[in-house]
Amino acid sequence: APATCGRGKVMTHSSPTFRPGRRSEFGGSIHRSSKEQQVKRLIQSCIFVAVTILVTAGPGHAQRAKALVGAIGGATTSDICCTINTGSRWGGTAGLFAAFRASRQTVISLEALWTQKGGSPVRMDYLEIPLTFGASMPTGNGDWRARFYTGIGIAFKLSCNSTDSFGSINFDCDNANSTEWSWPFGLLLARVNPNGSIFGFDIRYNYGLSDTFKNLNSSHNRTWYFRLLYGLPVGN
Repeated sequence: APATCGRGKVMTHSSPTFRPGRRSEFGGSIHRSSKEQQVKRLIQSCIFVAVTILVTAGPGHAQRAKALVGAIGGATTSDICCTINTGSRWGGTAGLFAAFRASRQTVISLEALWTQKGGSPVRMDYLEIPLTFGASMPTGNGDWRARFYTGIGIAFKLSCNSTDSFGSINFDCDNANSTEWSWPFGLLLARVNPNGSIFGFDIRYNYGLSDTFKNLNSSHNRTWYFRLLYGLPVGN
């Protein structure tokens, strides 16, 4: 009900007015940013493609499919862009992978990795989980296989260490986001041994889709991976 104040003036209580494309009186965003919508669409597209590959593989492919599990590791070189462009820094990466042959020439792979990213002067350690899919093609006499792939990845921050500022930018690790979405794509070249095991080399580029720091818009990790891998066959 209206309340009176002073000389009988009537005060009414009204809710804050929200207008599309603006921020509320409490500082909250009414709509998701276009960047968040683009990331969401990319994630949905990658999941849709992966599920479609599995569904269309069919029982005939499933009987011939082979799975591999193994270890992978190597070196990384990373920087942060794009509002700022830091110097690059070297780091490491190591973890486990599982790969499934969904069809004669299609492989889906899931990895769990410890990965160092960031850029001079900040180092960031992540637990990274990329899901990739791509075409696997025999080379030479069939003893070697090449696989071009892409996918989507999510990483969870394990640690952050900033040793200095970068120009006027101070990398405050308290403002580092706890999760990161990324877009990986790369090339894997592996030798297939007579027992079905593989040994190979992998080159990957990983572009961060989400901001690395809350207080720095368009601050994305850009990371190159140079890795060796060894896998053993499981199943039929």
